[in-house]
Amino acid sequence: MDNGVPPLWDTHNGGATNMTIYAPTDVRAITVPAGCGVPHEAPALAEGAKWALNCPPCEGPIIAMRTGWAHTPAGVALTPDEIGVAEQEEASAARNRNRTWGDPTAVGQALAQALTTVSPAAASTPSLLEQIAALSADERRELGLMLTAPAPVMPAEVSGAESPQVDPELAPVRRGPGRPRKTVEA
Repeated sequence: MDNGVPPLWDTHNGGATNMTIYAPTDVRAITVPAGCGVPHEAPALAEGAKWALNCPPCEGPIIAMRTGWAHTPAGVALTPDEIGVAEQEEASAARNRNRTWGDPTAVGQALAQALTTVSPAAASTPSLLEQIAALSADERRELGLMLTAPAPVMPAEVSGAESPQVDPELAPVRRGPGRPRKTVEA
């Protein structure tokens, strides 16, 4: 049948490709004179389910009419009722968001709850005092020596002034000279 819509060819079965198209929720029956001419009726569908029509002669003319049909369920156009519901839900969500984050007490309560919530991993980790109390006498003595030892005197970056005397045992290890700098000859 020549209906002005080029046929889709499938090289695997040598004929027109079986294309499934999905109807808007307010369409329950359709007859396409430029297609197969046979009336198509939607079966009983669950809430939110889309009617899938699989009729190769009708697929092209239905899609060409641009009446909300699509090749995927997500591509089906919303009906005016569905648009109204979606707009109401969006406005309600915006009101709730503004009420929640616009209220300083709600923000403070959410922050306080987040700060007081302790993860199970953090609750099982002993505090620093508990860790020190669990040390043996020798480990405590070593810890005390480390904490009371004098800090090494580091050489200061000085420009023209004398550098302070540094104990050779505490001084950081100096590296040898690096690669010489490249010089540009004029």
